[in-house]
Amino acid sequence: MTTIPTWQGLLDIAAVNLGGRAADIVLGDGPNAGAESDLANATALILSAYERQGLRDSLVSAPVLSMRAADTFLAVDSELRRQLRRAMTIVRADREQVAQLVEKLIEDRVLSGEDVANGLGTRTLDLPAKRRNIGAKAPAPPRHGVKTS
Repeated sequence: MTTIPTWQGLLDIAAVNLGGRAADIVLGDGPNAGAESDLANATALILSAYERQGLRDSLVSAPVLSMRAADTFLAVDSELRRQLRRAMTIVRADREQVAQLVEKLIEDRVLSGEDVANGLGTRTLDLPAKRRNIGAKAPAPPRHGVKTS
């Protein structure tokens, strides 16, 4: 079954994409270039919501008009920063499990999505109760060097 994400669903995916950067900030020496593709993916998700999918204030498809609204950059940057703070909150709450995953990643050099989900255990993102899939495993946060297949 295909799921078509809502705005909140896209935010959830963006927060997961920013999980590696959040871990670097909370547990490591700060942000680094290792999460470049994760940042690009999160940016593309949020930008598409603004410019292509009509999930924000405008229904104009910017690519059709070959233009970009002047305030789009600021809006996307602001949303990415909110989602990074959200991801950092999750990393802080699960600090011990995330630290164990970091050690496993250093040792194995690659983790599968299943490895990450198992390492975090059963949890949900900070979603309203009516949207939670109670007992579901959290999506595996993509990371530099993490295989998500």
